[in-house]
Amino acid sequence: MIEINIDAPDIADIKARLGQFSKRAHVVRYRAINRTLNSTKTDIAKQVNLRYLINQKTVKESLTTIKATSKNPTAFIKSKGTPIALTNFGDGRAKAVTPMKIRKKLKNGKYSPAIYEARVLRNSSFIGIKRMFYAKGQMLQRPENATREENNNIRNWLRLSLSVPQMIKNETIYSEIKNRSMQNLRQRVEHEIEYELGRLQR
Repeated sequence: MIEINIDAPDIADIKARLGQFSKRAHVVRYRAINRTLNSTKTDIAKQVNLRYLINQKTVKESLTTIKATSKNPTAFIKSKGTPIALTNFGDGRAKAVTPMKIRKKLKNGKYSPAIYEARVLRNSSFIGIKRMFYAKGQMLQRPENATREENNNIRNWLRLSLSVPQMIKNETIYSEIKNRSMQNLRQRVEHEIEYELGRLQR
């Protein structure tokens, strides 16, 4: 799980800028936070999709939100999710694994395919993965230095996967989301102050 907070802006500054309408500061604050919350939720899906071969719908389905109120001026976005199988990466236009077929032993003793290639990053090259097999609808990897008995028991094989929270935790993605969220919050506060002053001064 990962949690992103939309922190409350300075209420004293909002009150000062509202002047005689300073009682509306709490409304301005929580409304700006909640609108930032919605845009940040969309941005999370977009940023993850830009880096990883995963569609935005999958990212959004992992997200839950807690809105701010006048008494509790902090909003949260939480991402929970189990690891997504490597075979479920890709977005229709770009594959994550190739080839997608069961490995077979040929008469000459070699295997087909000789090796599977995979990727999870968008616009990246395929990388050959040693000891990887396609089985039970997903990609599995035999443990390194395993005994023959362990290799023969598929239950001991590693499931190659990655969860949405792990993707969001990527340093580049997380930093970009936080920076864009803070910038958007400042803009929303400006907009809400202008709206309130325009409405109340009529």
